[in-house]
Amino acid sequence: MVLLFGFIVVSIFAQLSGTLVTIVSIGFTVVFLVGTVGIAIKVGQSGNRLDASKPNNVKSSGMLNRKDDRHWKYGSFYFNPDDPAIFVEKRFGIGFTINWARWQSYTVILLIIAVIVVSSMLTT
Repeated sequence: MVLLFGFIVVSIFAQLSGTLVTIVSIGFTVVFLVGTVGIAIKVGQSGNRLDASKPNNVKSSGMLNRKDDRHWKYGSFYFNPDDPAIFVEKRFGIGFTINWARWQSYTVILLIIAVIVVSSMLTT
């Protein structure tokens, strides 16, 4: 989404054609929707189709126990190195949080920071 909005801002300054902006916007939207549906089909609701390979984190039903208190630091930060997921459902409320035990989580955060820094440098 940040890339899409960044492209729209750049298109204003670069005076790109409206047709190109429309095609790229629709393309981004299609990619996001297809990706979201693909991920939902692959992992299922709440990640119930993910492989839980470590027996100490598995409930009797075979699913990963993400609600276990020992995986939630200060009640808000999910930290479970045995969980293969990068994003997990929040413990309370609506939305997702990051599994801080995975190196991929830090990569996602660094990419977000990099996009913010680069975009702020380009606008000044």
